[in-house]
Amino acid sequence: MSAETSVPRPRESDVDISDSVLFQGMLSEAEFAFAFFDGEGRIKRVNDVFSDVVNVPAERMIGSLPAEVLAADLSQIIAHAVQAVAESDAPVTESRVRVRSAEGDTRHWSLSFSPVHNEAGELGAVALIGQDITEGRQTEEALRRSEERYRSLVEAQSQLVWITSPTGAVVEDAPQWRAITGQGLEEYLASGWLEVVHPEERQQTEEAWKEALRGRTMFEWNYRVRTRASGFRHFEVRAVPIIRHGRVVEWVGANTDVTPQREAEEMRGRLTDQLGAAALRTARLQGATAQLAEALTVEQVVQVIIDVGRTALAADRSAVALLDPDRAALKLINGEGILEASGVTGDEIPLSHSNVMTMAVNSRRPVFAESPESLKAQLLEAGDDEEVLANFLTHGDERAWVGLPLLAAGRALGALRFSFTRPQKISQEDGVFLEALAGQCALAVERATLFEREHRTAETLQRSLLPDRLPVVKGLVLAQRFRSGSRHVQVGGVTGTTRSCCRTGVSRRSSATSWARASRPPRAWAASATPCGRWR
Repeated sequence: MSAETSVPRPRESDVDISDSVLFQGMLSEAEFAFAFFDGEGRIKRVNDVFSDVVNVPAERMIGSLPAEVLAADLSQIIAHAVQAVAESDAPVTESRVRVRSAEGDTRHWSLSFSPVHNEAGELGAVALIGQDITEGRQTEEALRRSEERYRSLVEAQSQLVWITSPTGAVVEDAPQWRAITGQGLEEYLASGWLEVVHPEERQQTEEAWKEALRGRTMFEWNYRVRTRASGFRHFEVRAVPIIRHGRVVEWVGANTDVTPQREAEEMRGRLTDQLGAAALRTARLQGATAQLAEALTVEQVVQVIIDVGRTALAADRSAVALLDPDRAALKLINGEGILEASGVTGDEIPLSHSNVMTMAVNSRRPVFAESPESLKAQLLEAGDDEEVLANFLTHGDERAWVGLPLLAAGRALGALRFSFTRPQKISQEDGVFLEALAGQCALAVERATLFEREHRTAETLQRSLLPDRLPVVKGLVLAQRFRSGSRHVQVGGVTGTTRSCCRTGVSRRSSATSWARASRPPRAWAASATPCGRWR
C-alpha cells in the first residue's frame, strides 16, 4: 500500500472565466452601457443597454462605423473620443452627452473611453462605458435654478449676503457687499464688514455681534454703512448660525438696504412736526387775536403783545413803538427797557437811526437777525456806527432780534421788537406766523387809537356841558360825584335831586337830564344835598 502524500489542490470552478459566454453575460446584466471599438473605430461589441440608448439593434451596429448607424451628434462625439484614445493611449471622458430616447425624451449620459491592450501590450480596442446621469443632472439643474431664484430674490430685495466662520471671522468673499462698500477683497477678508459701519455705531454693533456669537442666537441689528460714494446708507442685518451636530459651522447673514424706508419715516416725522408746529402757531395766533379783540386801549394792546411775545415766542424782551409822522420818529409805548445799537436814549427813536424797528418801518418788511453777526451785517449796511455797534454787541446780552412793522392798509403805524438772549433760528413758517401776528397787532393798535381819540372827544364834549360848579342854595349843602355808565366809556348823563327843608320851606322837586347818549349804558352825573334839618 502506498499513501497519498501530495498537497490537496483547490476545487476548480466549472466556469471558464475566459469563456466569451461569461463575458457576454456580464455585458448583458450590467446596468451600464458598454461598447468596444477596434483601432479603426468600428463597433465590435455592444450590450443591450447601449443598444436601447441609441435605439439601434446590436446586429446592425457590429462592424459598422458610428457615423453609419448612430445619430450625427453622438457618432461625432464617439469618433473623436475613440481617435483621441488611440492617439494618446489614455482614457477620455465626455461627462455630459445628451441622447434622445425612443420615447422622445432627452437623457443625459457620462461616457468614458478607455484603452484595452492585448498580451503584447499593444492597443487592441477602445472600451466605452456609459452611465445615465439624467436624475443627477435634473437634481443639479433644480439646485441651480433654486440658487438663481434665491439670488434674484435677494437682489430684488436689495439684500447683501455674507458668510463668516463660527468665530465671526470673514472667510468667504461677498461681491455684492464689496460692490456697495467699495472694499477690496483683501481689505474685506482682513477687516470684515464692521470696518465700514458708521463710527458712531460701530462699537455698539460690534458688542451686539459678539453677544450673538457667544449665545449662538440670531443677530438682528441696524446701522449705517459707508458706501463707495463716501456717503452712508441705512441697513438692517439678520444673521443666523448654521448648526450641525450641536456645533456652529458658520454664520450666514443678509443685509437689507432700508434707506428709502428710513428716509420716508424721517420725512413723515418732519411733516408731523411741521403740522404740529403749524397747529400750535395757529392756536397761538387765534389766542392772540382773541386777546387783542378784547383790548380797547393802546396800553391794553401793548400788554397783550408783551404777553404773546413771552408765551408764544419765548422772547426775553418785547417792545412796541408807535410812529409820530410829524416828528419822523418812533415813540416807545412800553417800558421794558429796549437795548439797541443806535446810541439813542429815551423813549423817542428817530427814523434816521438804524435799529430793527426803524429798519422794519422804513422798509415795510420784517427784519430777522438770528445772531449778532447777522445784526451787525444788516446795521452796517444801513449805515450804523461800527464803534457803537461793537460796544452794544459786547456789553449787551441779546443774541437774536425780530423787528416787525405795524401796517394798516399799507400805512405804517409803528413797529414791534422781540429779542432773545440766545441765537434764534427763524424758519419760513415762523416768519409767516410773525407777519400774521404783526398784522393782527396793527389792527388792534389802529382800533385802540381810534377808540381813545373818540373817547377823548366824547369826554371833552360831555364835560363842556356840565356846570363848572354847583349852585349855592341857602339851607343846603350840595356835593357831586361823577360815575360812568360802563367801565371803558367815560360818557354818561347828569341827574339832580333837591328836597324841601322844613326850616327853609324849600319845595320838594326832582329832575333828571340826559346829557349824552351812547350805545353802552350811560354814565351819570349825580348831585345830592344834605339838609340842614329834618325832611318833610
